[in-house]
Amino acid sequence: MFFVKDFTRNSWVVKVWKEGRHFDLWHVNHFLAGILLGCLVIFLKLEFWIGFVASVVLMLAWEVFELVTEIEETRFNMVFDVVFSVFSYFLTLFLAKNYLSSLSLLVLFYVSLIMFAILELWGYWAYKNRGLNRIKNKRETVSRE
Repeated sequence: MFFVKDFTRNSWVVKVWKEGRHFDLWHVNHFLAGILLGCLVIFLKLEFWIGFVASVVLMLAWEVFELVTEIEETRFNMVFDVVFSVFSYFLTLFLAKNYLSSLSLLVLFYVSLIMFAILELWGYWAYKNRGLNRIKNKRETVSRE
């Protein structure tokens, strides 16, 4: 039981997902989201501008969702979330057009999807765990007083 308690309260597994002032591990998921959106635009054979506008709208909608749900991050961090997504979106389109075969693009999509899902679940778990730890720490502080 000691291991579980220490693991959930102080482990790097939780701390690594802490929102950074400028950069944090969530940027990796935003980068992967750009790859996934770029691949989807190619797979669905959308015109460039339609795919780009739809992708940017989704990226911005996610940032609005984070604001509405009161996820704490700096404006700089929010801007870079979108910048990383847009960059990886264009990088995916560039690589697909110039270097990747259809099979390679499919592999890139599935590997990115699996990584995205794992990191998203891990990050969500860490986020929820931090919240539970804050509540528990407040209770411990109140009970000591």
